[in-house]
Amino acid sequence: MTRLIITPNEEIIWTAIRRYQSIGFLKSNLPQHHREPERSKDNINKLAKQISFSIDQAINYFRAADAVPLQTKPLLIYYGICAFATADILWRGDGSDALDNREAKFRSHGLKFSIKGDRTLSASDAKIYTASAVFDEQGTAKGLFGRWSSFDRSTSAFCEYWHYDASNNLQKQLFLEFNTTNHPKLPDTFSTTINDCISNIPDLVDEMEMFELESNLTSGSAHVTIESRGISTLSDFRINVLYEKSEKIGRLFSSIKRHGSIEHPVNLIRGRNSLSITMERAATDRPVCPVQIPYIVNSKSDKCYFGSSTPTLNEFGSLYVSTYILGMLARYNPHIWMKYFSEKTEFALLCEQICAVAVKRIPSLFLEGISEVRYHIS
Repeated sequence: MTRLIITPNEEIIWTAIRRYQSIGFLKSNLPQHHREPERSKDNINKLAKQISFSIDQAINYFRAADAVPLQTKPLLIYYGICAFATADILWRGDGSDALDNREAKFRSHGLKFSIKGDRTLSASDAKIYTASAVFDEQGTAKGLFGRWSSFDRSTSAFCEYWHYDASNNLQKQLFLEFNTTNHPKLPDTFSTTINDCISNIPDLVDEMEMFELESNLTSGSAHVTIESRGISTLSDFRINVLYEKSEKIGRLFSSIKRHGSIEHPVNLIRGRNSLSITMERAATDRPVCPVQIPYIVNSKSDKCYFGSSTPTLNEFGSLYVSTYILGMLARYNPHIWMKYFSEKTEFALLCEQICAVAVKRIPSLFLEGISEVRYHIS
């Protein structure tokens, strides 16, 4: 189960990451599968050094990205994400993932850039720049991205938890994990655009609406209220969703399924621009979402986003691929890339926001992947 830590200071996240630069800390905290009897101390020591080095690289790439303008920034962010992905693979994988043992098919990006459509210099150009996964003859995804995507990925969602005593005094207020989305395996036809990637990133929902691009996510809230009523202690679980476009609420409503294991009555009320889901039952220590919703993700601890479809990529993966595409534009297509800046286009503004979100979110998402602790900036 993922634990949530709320901090007012972004530097706390980098401090937590720097802890994983310590060889001694890594050797003491590597996952159990690295400690099986046949694993030698030399292998563990080598693995710890390679993880530490990869994190060093990631930190330096992100520092460099912070110091340059947007014309160069996406490429440095992408390489920083690659370094974090390498550390993640070393942490999760086995000895075959060591940098000096890795198969040749994993020593590449694992993604192929293409342009499918005509440029308009508007934000809608996010729909024409495409990245496709590369597969070998056996159907194995190649490259760093292919190896990263081969591990199981999930997204945890948190809700507010309020506990009142019999006198209606607030005894406890905290955040608890209430839903986990398991992302599907990478299909051998995987291809995505910048638009597809950012449509599942909560911190870019407002930007997509501003530029008239449609997000998969609908904003709302989830909370559990525990109240003592006479001799009973009851739990009231509530999800509220609001949106301007009724068809988006309709898609979300039609995607919801009732949990087969939930025996308590669940109320679903759909308004023209809203959706309310409530369930009351005996109090438990851990809230459980009363329905199956394809995708639930937090932006901040007090806000949830709900998706009517389950994305193949989690938030880290979506930022990974979108910055790859922007990096390929900046590095190998400068004649296209420079035009967006010389004419001060909407697409350049959108790219600036994607980079800002990547810089803010990737360190926390990496840390969550290896430590099962999520940091939210208050």
